[in-house]
Parts: sequence; C-alpha cells; structure tokens
Amino acid sequence: MEFYSREILDHFMNPRNVGAMEEADAVGKYCEEAHSATFHFFLKVTDGHITNIMFQTYGCAPSIAASSMMTVLAKGKKLTEATRLDPQEISQALGGMPESKMFSIHAALETLQCAINDYEESVRG
Repeated sequence: MEFYSREILDHFMNPRNVGAMEEADAVGKYCEEAHSATFHFFLKVTDGHITNIMFQTYGCAPSIAASSMMTVLAKGKKLTEATRLDPQEISQALGGMPESKMFSIHAALETLQCAINDYEESVRG
C-alpha cells in the first residue's frame, strides 16, 4: 500500500483551478492509456505569460493532484519558463510523489506542453 503526502491528498481533495475554461487561448489534451487517465489543460495567455490555467483530469488521486499543482506552478510564468518545469520540482512541491505514480507528473507536463504548442500554433496562424 502506498501512502501519499498531505500535499498530494490536499490537491486531490481540494484541487486548484479545476474546470473547463470558456474562450481559452489554448487547450492541451493527453491520454495516459496505460493508467486510464485523461488530462485536459486550458490556457489564457497575455504577453507571453500564462495569466490563467485550468484543468480537467480523469484518473487517480496522484493524477488530479499533479494537474492541480501544475496549474499552481505554471500560472503567471512565461510560456518558456513553464516549458522548463521539472518533474522533481513538481514532486517536491507535492511533498514527494511515489515513484510508481510519477507517470502522473509526466502526463501533466506533457499536457501543459500540448497546450503551449496549441497556443504557439494559433499565434503563427
């Protein structure tokens, strides 16, 4: 049996920035088939900064907690800074993610990158 940190449980039970965003500037979608988890991130971008970010994640407690923490860490960052978020940084912010659940953090990072790519493609036209 794995034990989760207080931070993981808090972000699972009280997720931050959860829900769909109407009129998002970008949307990222990622499906983690091996663990039956689906991630959606919605971004609002102003002058190259993430001014708002929301998520909808269907999956285990670590997947929801990782998505919630990702929104907290990415909000306010430049897009280039957000792409450099590190799995260990997110794990540490969550009080330590069990190794067997690190896929949750990697999937959240992949979803954020998909949203950023979506935004950059829309800007290029």
